[in-house]
This record gives sequence, C-alpha cells and structure tokens, in this order.
Amino acid sequence: MKKKNKMKKRNNPLTDIPKGLGIVFIVMGLLLGSLFSFGMWWLNNSISKDEAISLSATFDYYYNVSHKGSLDYISINFTDNEELFIDGSCYTRNLENLLKELKSGEKVDLLIHPRSNGIWQMKSGDITILSFEDSAAFIKRDNIYFSAILGTLCYIMAIVGILSLIFHYIENKRFYYLKYKKY
Repeated sequence: MKKKNKMKKRNNPLTDIPKGLGIVFIVMGLLLGSLFSFGMWWLNNSISKDEAISLSATFDYYYNVSHKGSLDYISINFTDNEELFIDGSCYTRNLENLLKELKSGEKVDLLIHPRSNGIWQMKSGDITILSFEDSAAFIKRDNIYFSAILGTLCYIMAIVGILSLIFHYIENKRFYYLKYKKY
C-alpha cells in the first residue's frame, strides 16, 4: 500500500495575495513612491526670489479650504487676476489677522512659485502679510514629512508585491517537487 503524500498548505499572508495583485503592488508602489518622493519635491522645491513670478493684483476676498478639520490652503481671489492660493502649511494667526484687515479693492504685490502657482510672498503697501522666507521654510518642512512618509509607504507596498511573488514561486517549486518526487 502506497502512502499518499498529503501536502499541507501553509498560512502565509504573502502567498494569500494573488499573483496579479502582487504585480499591481510592485508597479503602483514604484510609480507612486517615485511620484511622492521626487514629484512633490520638484513641484514645491525652494526657489529664489528672482525665480518667482512677480505680480501686482487687486484683492477681492479670501476663504479657507479645509478637509477633515485641517486647513488645506487659503484661496485668494482677485478682481483682475485668477484665483491663487497660500499653502496651508504657511498658516499662522498673524497671517489670518492680516488677511482679515485687507479690504476688497486693495492693491497687493505677490511673489508666486512658477510651478505650483502658490503665493510665497504677499505685501500690501509697507505691510508684509506673508514673507517669502517664512513660506519657503514652512513648505519645505511640510513637504519633507509628506513626501518621506507617503514615498516610504509606497515603496513598502512594492516590496510586499515582490515578496509575494517570491513566496508564490517558492510554493510552486515546493508543490512540483513534492508531486513529482520519486521514492
């Protein structure tokens, strides 16, 4: 009487991931990881005042745009220009108070980031509402954390996809080895 070789299926969370999903994890992890690590840095990287777009506009009104209780950005509308924004990481109580004091029709001088269209400096007459140096420091600090965390998580997703494919390969090798093994 021949003994039947019963193979036990191991409970491995990485082999429970379908092969196709493992490939999607790899592709999406690498693409999104690169986007968050390098794309966000390129979009909002620090620039000099000479590289910024200088603009004079007539202030109309502003409003805060929040999501789940945290401030995303401050949208500022102008009568003679398009809507621009101040990044939420630049928010301070002083900025809020100075924006409240601005009246509709008042002229403001702006320095705008050329790639993100964000306001990095805003002056009304002799009053500096938002300074260029503060904006650069706030945005750089915010982007470092955001890019590092999301980029790392996406690269970990790619590693999980690679490991799942490796474990699928090992399981298939073990299955065929035990199935066709000669006694």
